[in-house]
Amino acid sequence: MLVIGLIWSAGAYAQESAYIGKWKGAAKVPRGIISVALELSLDEEGNHVGVFYSKSVPVKDSSAYTVKGNTKKGLLTLYGKKFIYRKGTSCLAKLVLSYDLQGNSEFINGKWKPQLVVGGCIPGFSGEMSFEKVKESQAVAAAIQAPVLTPSDDVGRLLKERLESTNFYALIIGVNNYPSEGLTPLDRPESDADALAQTLTTYYGFESTNIEVLKSPSRDGIIQAFENLSSKTKEKDNVLIFYAGHGVWLEELHQGYWLPSDASLTSRSNWLSNGTIRDLIRSLKSKHTLLIADACFSGAMLKERAVMMNSKAVLEMYKRTSRKAITSGTLETVPDKSVFFKYLNKRLKEQDGLFLTAGELFNSFKIAVINNSPNSQLPQYGAISQSGDEGGDFIFLRTD
Repeated sequence: MLVIGLIWSAGAYAQESAYIGKWKGAAKVPRGIISVALELSLDEEGNHVGVFYSKSVPVKDSSAYTVKGNTKKGLLTLYGKKFIYRKGTSCLAKLVLSYDLQGNSEFINGKWKPQLVVGGCIPGFSGEMSFEKVKESQAVAAAIQAPVLTPSDDVGRLLKERLESTNFYALIIGVNNYPSEGLTPLDRPESDADALAQTLTTYYGFESTNIEVLKSPSRDGIIQAFENLSSKTKEKDNVLIFYAGHGVWLEELHQGYWLPSDASLTSRSNWLSNGTIRDLIRSLKSKHTLLIADACFSGAMLKERAVMMNSKAVLEMYKRTSRKAITSGTLETVPDKSVFFKYLNKRLKEQDGLFLTAGELFNSFKIAVINNSPNSQLPQYGAISQSGDEGGDFIFLRTD
């Protein structure tokens, strides 16, 4: 199968913004016709950047790579830059396409051809290609977002079967009550905990018997809940942990802490350090563990930020063990009325694809949190340091 680099042509002087969005179509290759899809945006320098997908039919081999290019006199030229994954005789090609508006439908048409320097494409081969813009109201089954299964999506079907054969556990902690002097009681964590539990059982098939909601627990209560969870989970299982409550950061120790309900500002004896939380997570035998922390200074335990999706890419991430976290901020305070949780829960409810990775979840609401929080808080996503992460990701399976 041949995967293509792109060149677009947008009519005589089409605006650069005309190419932004999601497209799907077909391309001619030496052995016939393949299905193709493209998602484009503009970077800070005004270049078009995105991801190009191809899928041979009926072989069902598919590949994906990033693209980058620009417009000149209405034409968009895109160059294949780096494979996300590769199958068969895929190559980093060049696409030359033009924009066309027909009634209420938008198209980009043109050709693919080899790059002269890189890409491994067979010299002399080229082919026509045509894309139609995917309207936002349509379900995207072309592997641009979290995929919707089609009858021919064997990889997606395999992933769905694997997810359905495993258990999903959740430990959800919300701390409102802080009796100790100097610690302000909070209004929302317990109700947020209940709301998340309802979302998981309603939309994602978490069994209510596999969800434990702790309201204003003590330090010992949290540790005991982790120990109970560790005794139940097996190597194929998936675990989601949520914490909402106070958090603190001690600069002299370079350490962050959760504050259970029995915490005191005069003693650290009942605080839960990031190191202890990491050890508790590492003790879980689960295949995938996702921590969501809505607390001040909650981003301190991450060692990296990263995000990457079609069925094949998601399946590859599912195969690898993961210990990931989504946090409401870095080393900063966050408000009691959580903008972070509002958009997190909203995104989970609105997800219309079958699969949703933690990375995609984070990307989908990060900007909304930045734009709508009073202090422009910056959510984080990444692997939990020294916890056993091997590059995989937690995958939500929509079941409603």
